[in-house]
Amino acid sequence: GEVTSERVAPAHLRRCRCSGAADADEPAAETLQLPGGIYVEFPRTIAPATPVELRVSWAPFAAAPQLLRAALGITALGRVILENAEEVVMAPPTCDAFAVETLEQLAPALSS
Repeated sequence: GEVTSERVAPAHLRRCRCSGAADADEPAAETLQLPGGIYVEFPRTIAPATPVELRVSWAPFAAAPQLLRAALGITALGRVILENAEEVVMAPPTCDAFAVETLEQLAPALSS
């Protein structure tokens, strides 16, 4: 496919780069619950040019003890291609890894 660049105003980019130190009381990741039993897990802070993992989980059938999970490794805010007074052009985000899993809950083991 074609690789494109996104143009971002310099002031906005500077705000993105200055994420600050994480608060010790805050969790490193956030979970978002969407309608239909879909869960999205993502890091609270994404640093420039640092790979992170995003996970999407979904239990398609309420009666079946099965969970589908997709994990996507991405690197956002990549290298700067062009920077001047009016704009900053950065490389688009890249997909570093992708995995899909089916997890099934096993019946509890019988006690002897």
